Amino acid sequence: MIRFWIFTAFLISLGCYICVKAQDDFSSPVTCYKCMGTMVNSSCADPVNVNNISMKECPQGLCIKWTRKLGGIWYMERTCSDDLTIYISLIDRVCRTERNGNGYLCMCGKHLCNAANSPVTESLYIKTIAVTAVSLIFMVLQLIL
Repeated sequence: MIRFWIFTAFLISLGCYICVKAQDDFSSPVTCYKCMGTMVNSSCADPVNVNNISMKECPQGLCIKWTRKLGGIWYMERTCSDDLTIYISLIDRVCRTERNGNGYLCMCGKHLCNAANSPVTESLYIKTIAVTAVSLIFMVLQLIL
């Protein structure tokens, strides 16, 4: 029975470690693609040709891919979070829809990650759920055995 509690404590500690490591202060430099254009006939639109757009070394923060409607026209902007005045929490690998429904903002923390065609679905929640599920399976197995 003591093995069960030691193993359970280990799994909980591992889960906490993964959660803490996944949270970043985004103080490290990151290279992002930088462009802005309409979503039609633009070098910045999806699918993006990375050979036709510039790169920018961002001193800190995240890469941003922002799709928004301005004056009835849809635009795509790829840049660094430092270049924008946004009042939302920076969270790696998360997309957020604007309240008025006129756009969405995707954030990512890896070099040149803002060339993605679709929102990235991996998140801290998926990792946490996976660790919790594995922990529960092992706890049930320990009780049965």
